[in-house]
Amino acid sequence: MRKNHGFSKIELLVASSLLSALVVIAVPLITRLQNVWKSTRMYQIATLELANRMDALRDLEPDACETAIGSLQVSERLKASLPNAELTGELVRIEEETRIVLRMKLDPAVRREPLILIGWLSSDQESSP
Repeated sequence: MRKNHGFSKIELLVASSLLSALVVIAVPLITRLQNVWKSTRMYQIATLELANRMDALRDLEPDACETAIGSLQVSERLKASLPNAELTGELVRIEEETRIVLRMKLDPAVRREPLILIGWLSSDQESSP
């Protein structure tokens, strides 16, 4: 009786076919996952930047806030992390309240709609002379 100490050609063919199918499926998934991680990281950086800008603007007097909003732009440090990002803002006065609206447009590959953050100036800031 003869003992088989190796693999047959059919077994090797089936194993290599399965391995190739796994690679064909795994490579696009890994690439997509890397893109999602990159987009998520950019979204998080943009959100933190908007929150920091909002905090800084809310600490200002309304006139100084309006001037600061007019000169908003993405910092040089963030341009490397957020290519093609655009930062805009406006001061909206409706009846007795004043709102700050900040918008950041990101690269369309990351996010098509702009990020929007709205904050209110406190009433004691608005009533100060």
